[in-house]
Amino acid sequence: METVAEPKKRPDFLTILCVLTFIGSTWGILSGLSSYNNADVTAEMTRQMIEQQKEQAMDKAATPSQKTFMNKMFSGANEMMDTVKVKQNSLFSIMSNLLTLVGAVLMFRLKRTGFGIYALGIAVFIAAPLVIFGPSNIFGLMMTVVLGFVGILFIILYRLNIKYMS
Repeated sequence: METVAEPKKRPDFLTILCVLTFIGSTWGILSGLSSYNNADVTAEMTRQMIEQQKEQAMDKAATPSQKTFMNKMFSGANEMMDTVKVKQNSLFSIMSNLLTLVGAVLMFRLKRTGFGIYALGIAVFIAAPLVIFGPSNIFGLMMTVVLGFVGILFIILYRLNIKYMS
């Protein structure tokens, strides 16, 4: 008589991580596609809003150093709203979200290779703002820090579950 090996049971925590990634990556892909298709309109509207905010902030700045900081901050924000850069950022976002989605699907199926693909997607996600906007752009750096924190947290959480994957 043959014995049939029981399929591995996926831990609930891994299931939750994968579902969160499915949702986040799908939203990221759709958002990236929308952002790419509407880059010129989005960039122009955001530039106008940034200019209004800059005028208000400059009126409130009391010292020359505050005005210098405000100028640098708002010029970095304006720099990010260049249509070409918005499109580049959207493409990187789509690519990284596709990688994380594929990685999560594989890990959902308990395939260890999914972890590497997921980690590559996070690396692209973290590096993209630095590559596109440069390391001197304050907003690009803030995006890198926030995306890096969340991405590395998920990598650690997935890494804790790698023992269940083959």
